[in-house]
Amino acid sequence: PNITLTAPSGTGNGSLLIAAITTNYHADVKPPNGWTLVEDGKTAGNCGSQTFSHVVTASSPNSHTFLFQNELTHASAVITTFQNVDPKDPIDASSQTVTNGYTANAVSTSADNGLFVLALSSGNSANTWSAPSGWSPGYHGGQSATSTGIFTRAQPNAGSSGNVTSIASVGDMGHAHLIALRAACQ
Repeated sequence: PNITLTAPSGTGNGSLLIAAITTNYHADVKPPNGWTLVEDGKTAGNCGSQTFSHVVTASSPNSHTFLFQNELTHASAVITTFQNVDPKDPIDASSQTVTNGYTANAVSTSADNGLFVLALSSGNSANTWSAPSGWSPGYHGGQSATSTGIFTRAQPNAGSSGNVTSIASVGDMGHAHLIALRAACQ
């Protein structure tokens, strides 16, 4: 089995793609060539969660197929694009938390004009999340069989995100991935 994600409109050379994939029963995900694993969570209830990044080049395709390496029956995914991110070293820091309260452990940006990305996963298809205070709405979840959500927040000055909590519609076990993106040189 596999899942194919299409890059959002506005994605161009030098953009950073982040893909958050939720699977049932901890399936291993094999990304397409050129993608890098950012965080891997396979120990929460009935779901696994992995986040990947890819810096877009002139030869990058518009669609990206992720393969599942072992038994699974359900998966959901979200792909987002970011501009003005350092194409040589886009990930400043990241954390992965197994949680039933959807709280991600803090990460920090090392320079000004960074960005935080919060990716959430649940084995319950009905689960949706509210954007944490000060975060952009992103995608709230609620796909079929499993659920994946994503939110963002600009970080004008270098520093910590603090722990970040998103309120879930269903109180089940899942993952919270928090990623700090490094801004492109100004």
